[in-house]
Parts: sequence; structure tokens; C-alpha cells
Amino acid sequence: SQTVRKISLNGDVSTVAGKANEKGNNDGVGSDARFTWLVVTACDATGNVYLYDTHYEGLSFDAIRKIDANGVVSTLKDIPQKIRQFRGDTTPYFALGNTAIAINDSGDLYIANDDSPSAIYRVSTAGALTRLAGGISYSETNESGKGAGFLSPVSIAIDKGGTIYVADKHNSIIRKITPAGMVTTFAGAPLRITDNLFEGAEAISTDKQGNAYVADAENHIVCKITPDGATTTLAGQARKAGYADGASAFFNAPSGITTDGTGNVYVADKGNHVIRKITSAGIVSTLAGKAGSTGSADGTGDAARFDDQGRLWLLGRREAASGGLFP
Repeated sequence: SQTVRKISLNGDVSTVAGKANEKGNNDGVGSDARFTWLVVTACDATGNVYLYDTHYEGLSFDAIRKIDANGVVSTLKDIPQKIRQFRGDTTPYFALGNTAIAINDSGDLYIANDDSPSAIYRVSTAGALTRLAGGISYSETNESGKGAGFLSPVSIAIDKGGTIYVADKHNSIIRKITPAGMVTTFAGAPLRITDNLFEGAEAISTDKQGNAYVADAENHIVCKITPDGATTTLAGQARKAGYADGASAFFNAPSGITTDGTGNVYVADKGNHVIRKITSAGIVSTLAGKAGSTGSADGTGDAARFDDQGRLWLLGRREAASGGLFP
């Protein structure tokens, strides 16, 4: 619906910026702003939200958009341009392919970009761009810096210690990157699929204990990975799409994920058009939206409607009562 919306922990949904079903690239406050095609979001420690807004219908426009704590939307076009220039591409077209973003506690922005070939970039708070890892070949190579290879890094998360986790979708693995750029395989096995590995890892998040959580859209499950790399299914039934809450829950293409710091996991269940909550014991409930019903209505619980939820991120640092948002 081309809007950024926020969900409180009691399931209250409100629109932060943009206007449903109206595309554009103008900045502004709240509903005066327009977005072209929102892909991913991230938020920093002070409550600023960053979004990757990709081109549509021939419009040469890829940019990082920013929403501050007052709902003011601005555009950071220079970041995609810097990445293209870094690769030696001087064309004015800004499209970068699949892009994922994350922010560490210091405010540095990390970008996982699936283009020519995949690489992980770091943008410092001063605006300096460096390539942290990848960029030489599409592969599953574990190495330091540009010697590493990725194959469609679609989501990225950073833990409290600065370690980066990447959902390397088409390699069917989760990668781990040290702050110095050393890449290893954290979980999964490349290009081999079993019930406890990954088929369509769309989104990744971490918690305070160092666990990682993966929304596997094609397997219709949510996985938990402990700090030592042990992987289990937290919720959902492998390769079985559906909708059911409880201890034996079903999902339909879960595509976004976050945690709240108290052991709960929140999932954008894209195929069901709802936001789900998973307790640490694996009990699933529906936080907002109504399964099978689409739309753009704000409201509380099943009164809210969603068209095409993408990723889901937490805004807990910004408010006493933690909330979430997604495009």
C-alpha cells in the first residue's frame, strides 16, 4: 500500500507516513510523503527509521529514505549513487537490485546488495562508504573481505556486539560476519534442503541473548538459531502453508521478523495478511489483521487490514511501549 505503519504491542495499527495506493518520491511530513516501492526498513537508537525505496515503472529512483521521530520524511539519494560509483558504474540510474539494510548501535548503516555481484557495505555516520565483504563472485565462499561470496543476501541483522547476520537466500544458508569482515556459515547447508535447513530465508533478526530468528517464506516456518548455530523450528509446519494459531501453528510465506527484548518474536505473515506473535515457548497468536482479508485500514487487532506486508522491525528504543513498523 506504499505506507509505513506502526504496530503497538497491543495490536494497534497506525500509519506513520505515506498514503495508501499512491506512489511517488516526494518528501514531507506523514501523509504528505510518497514512496515508490518500499522493500526494507531499519531503525536506529534514536528512533529514526530508514527505508530502501526502489524504482518503479521506469522511474530512475533508488534511495534510502529516512523518517525522523516527528514523522518527517527525507531522501538520501547519495548512498545508492556512492555504491554504484564504488563499483565503477557512472550511469545516472540508481537501481541496485535486491537490497537489505540494518543499523548498529553507533548509527552506522549496513547494506546487503545483490548486484554485480552481492556485497555487504558499511556507511559510517560521517557518510564514508566501505565494502565490508563480498563483491567479487556469486558463491558460498567463506573468506575475509572481498574474498567472500554471497548469493542473494535478502536480509541483514546486527547483534549488540556488532556481529552481522545475513540471510543468504539462494545459498540456503545464514552467514555470520565479524566487524572486521570475516565471513563464515552460521547455519544451514549450501543448496541442500532438509526440514531444519532453509529454503526461502526472507528475513532475519536477533535477540539480546545472541539467538537469531529466521522467517523462511518457502518452508512456511520460523526458525531459531542459538549462538552455537543449532537450528530448530520455533513455529510453523515445514512446507505446509496455512493459518492457525496456538502450539501447532501454520504460516503462509512469513517474510518479516523482529523481537521485543523479552523473548517474544513478531512475524509478518505475508500470505495470510496478518502480523503474528510467537512466545519463547512457540505459542502463536495473531497480533493484528484478519487472515484472508486485505486492505489498508488502521485499527486495533483484527480491525486492521494489510495488503502486502514486507519486513517487520521493532521501534522499542523510541517508546516506553515498544512498537513495530513495516512498509
